Amino acid sequence: MFLSRFLLLLFSLGAVQMVAQPILTSEWVSSGPEGTTHRVYFQAQPGDEVLSVFASEEAPMQVTTTTEFHQEVGLSDILSQNGLLLPGSEVDSWFSIGDGAIAGAANIGGAGWNAALSSFSQGGAFVCDDAFGGAIYLTPGTAQGIQQGEGVLLGQFTSTGTVQLQLNVQWKPQGGDALEATGLTLTLLPDNAGCTDANALNFDAGAAEDDGSCTYAANGFDGLEWEQVGLSDGIPVYRIWAMMDNPNEQVVSVYGTASQPLLIASSAPFVQLASGGVLPLAFDASSAGVDGDSWVTIGTELTGGGIQTVGLSTAQFEAGGSLESNPQYGGSWFTIPGNAPQAFADDDGRVLLAQLITEGLITFQASLAYENADGDLQELEALGLQFPEGVAGCMDVTACNYVAAATLEAPCQYLDALGVCGGNCTADLDADGVCDDQEVFGCTDSAAINFDPAATEDDLGCLYAPEEVDTTGFLGLSYEVAADDLVGGSTTYRVYANFAAAGYELISLFGNAEFPLLLSSEAGFHQSPLGGPTAAFIPGGVLYDELAADSWLTIGGDDAPSASGLQSVGVDFAGFEAGGDLTVNSSAGGGLFVIPGAQPSAMSGPDGRVLVGQFTSAGQMQAALNLQFRNPDGSVPEVRGVSIAFPDAVAGCTDPEACNPDAFATVDDGSCSYPTGYPNHVLDCDGNCVSDVDGDGVCDADEEPGCTDATACNFDAGATDDDGSCQTPADLHGSDAYDCDGQCLSDTDGDGTCDALEVSGCTNPLACNFNASATEEDGSCETSSCAGCTNPAACNYDADATLGDGSCILADGPCEACAGGVAVVLDADGDGVCDADEYAGCADSSACNYDPLVDAANADPALCTTPESLFGSPHVDCAGACLSDADGDGVCDADEIFGCTYPAACNYSPEATQEDGSCTFSEPLRNCDGTCLLDLNGDGQCDDLEDFGCTYSEAYNYDAGATVDDGSCTFPQGVCQADLNQDGDVTVSDLLDFLVYFAEPCELHGAE
Repeated sequence: MFLSRFLLLLFSLGAVQMVAQPILTSEWVSSGPEGTTHRVYFQAQPGDEVLSVFASEEAPMQVTTTTEFHQEVGLSDILSQNGLLLPGSEVDSWFSIGDGAIAGAANIGGAGWNAALSSFSQGGAFVCDDAFGGAIYLTPGTAQGIQQGEGVLLGQFTSTGTVQLQLNVQWKPQGGDALEATGLTLTLLPDNAGCTDANALNFDAGAAEDDGSCTYAANGFDGLEWEQVGLSDGIPVYRIWAMMDNPNEQVVSVYGTASQPLLIASSAPFVQLASGGVLPLAFDASSAGVDGDSWVTIGTELTGGGIQTVGLSTAQFEAGGSLESNPQYGGSWFTIPGNAPQAFADDDGRVLLAQLITEGLITFQASLAYENADGDLQELEALGLQFPEGVAGCMDVTACNYVAAATLEAPCQYLDALGVCGGNCTADLDADGVCDDQEVFGCTDSAAINFDPAATEDDLGCLYAPEEVDTTGFLGLSYEVAADDLVGGSTTYRVYANFAAAGYELISLFGNAEFPLLLSSEAGFHQSPLGGPTAAFIPGGVLYDELAADSWLTIGGDDAPSASGLQSVGVDFAGFEAGGDLTVNSSAGGGLFVIPGAQPSAMSGPDGRVLVGQFTSAGQMQAALNLQFRNPDGSVPEVRGVSIAFPDAVAGCTDPEACNPDAFATVDDGSCSYPTGYPNHVLDCDGNCVSDVDGDGVCDADEEPGCTDATACNFDAGATDDDGSCQTPADLHGSDAYDCDGQCLSDTDGDGTCDALEVSGCTNPLACNFNASATEEDGSCETSSCAGCTNPAACNYDADATLGDGSCILADGPCEACAGGVAVVLDADGDGVCDADEYAGCADSSACNYDPLVDAANADPALCTTPESLFGSPHVDCAGACLSDADGDGVCDADEIFGCTYPAACNYSPEATQEDGSCTFSEPLRNCDGTCLLDLNGDGQCDDLEDFGCTYSEAYNYDAGATVDDGSCTFPQGVCQADLNQDGDVTVSDLLDFLVYFAEPCELHGAE
């Protein structure tokens, strides 16, 4: 990190300083057509000193505005010398350190810094956050950087908009060490800032910028609104919003009760997509179904948002009919407060509640609950809209469907004897919630043997068994095959909850952290894109096998009509719908449920069964469920941790070597098929060779090895693969002079040696020149005495001998020689170097030319060389490289000569190899002795005709426009000597480190 060395220095110089936290402050300067002008100050303590304002990757510097900065043409972005005296500077936007009237602040930075300055100079934002960074700085000790009053000026900014600053300041407390204050922020508001929200109590129509001061009235609901937002295939698309004047209040629920029912209806059918739902099912704004489907929501047109439904006629609505709440229990769509950010009003003060597509007249009647800014729940009953022709509704305040906003008269409804709005019950004398004319008489005691679950009024005719009857009733889970191979290779199963008899009502399937709900399949579940995770998504009258095989959960019903009351909460079906497992194990729990009595299919029939799901897979599956049900006696027990694995066995081919193995089969059904030649596997399942290494079309297992060369003695006509066994007469008999049977092809003298193999020579064993290999006497035999050593290279060579007797003595070692007819070793010291080859040399192992083969007798110290004798310096190695060269300039550290190395300096030292910072330069336009370079009028004052600056291209601050060097150059100190924090780059952070110690005396480490 660029600032790491600075921080290290900060903490290594002594105890950590206890200083007050500095801040940014501002001062209003003026207002005018250019905008509002503010000045910004760094405020610490009087006497504290600002060294720099800087930017880095770790500490970005940002100055932005909602409009643009005013910049006077021709003025600098950084206040320079006499900047305050230039016309226009009083409203110009600029940076500074202090008032800049005497000495201007300098700046340095990389590409990001320069780009930020360029943007700022054109009225845009200043943002610098790259690795090199940049800084505006003063030389330490400059008076204008020291806080004299309330703060040190850092800049002036003029804009018609709101200005946001984030600055980083390097500063020194008085008498202390340098510190950094990073991430200092400040907001500057224009004069005409105020509350710009028309819904706020303190709305300021003249405010051009919002200053965050808006206040709102509690209970900001301001009615329902509708709007036609477009057409879908020529049919109007309407949206309904709740209008909220207070952006801190959120809609919680849209609902209906038995006395104030929810109704969304149209005189023509609602347009509904088969792939849609009662809630939005789009994952993004481009998803199919966003614009072409009717749905209800709270604040979003996308799926999710924590919205749930309960007690609504969703199947009827999805079929194009009305959406209604349950007439007995009510219903709603709702969110959990705080879990749905979209439930707060948008920038227009609206919360989206529904999208409805129809050609008819729409009636929207519902109650609404919202949480106000104080966290209190507010409920508004019987809200209504009728459009597009007007707001129709009952105008009788005594009616249960009274619509306060109605402008057109609509039929009124009144509570009947059961409290149902618009109901037709005239009497319920026993107040049991069943209209008198709908009572069903029978035995209502579930303990009786003639209990009638349909009875609502006891007829006093119950009969009882002599023994106690078990009313728990749950018998476990079972499964059956519903269909086979609707989708390739898979079987469709249905799982049931089994009860002791009819009349048991399954209420919910649930899971939580203690008792998870689990569904898993080793082969994955088949999921149809036309279906959904529950039976409530399956349309009635399924036509396609692919949809009929969809996997889903339910409570009783197997399609949308029969599962219309099925709801879910806290269940993430995404993985299950993708074919994976389903797990419900959160601490909050979740599951499927029906409102008791609202879904007939949830009641067990004569067979005692209630359907809980359909699952299609090619492998085995497992289910672990927790159930809540209602017994005929009215009790509501729970059964937890009930599990089932199905099917008992998956039939198929279980042999992995077969051509058709089934990875999920558990029982082999004899259906395995194998390649030709199995188990030898000559061919694979496609009829190709399992192995044919030589590619000759004959499978390796069918190859017949042998000799395939017809000219060979052992040629095999049946062989298909040459195994290298072919043999020629030469292989069998050592020579091609024979035939395959070992008979000479030619033997003229009939001596049994083939003519081609005859060897001429002396065949007499007693002759001096006897040739044991000779097969044919050529008359060359010599019989005189001739025994002796016949090898001229031997020490005892006998030039007269013609018959070798094996007595030869050879000198064949590295240092052996013949002496007196025998071989002797000539290596007196045994060092492997023959006496004749010994030589003088350097035997000193520390010398550059040490020779390990030179023995002590031949060692000559005078022949040894050292680095000093070779290169004239004891500070190099034998290759001439410095033993230590910290700056890598090729001059060894011990041989460095410190001094001024810049020829333009007055004290330039040509012998110096290491710059020591001692260079002194003449004043601008003067020689080193103080005389003027140019004084045309002879008045002793130098003529100021030149552009001053740094003219040395190797300097960090080289100025290409300067014609006279003013001594301001900042030079590198060797190889990366300016990289003070040693991070591999020379950046602004190094400059900041340097400024901390500028003009302070050096303390040489290790000095006595």
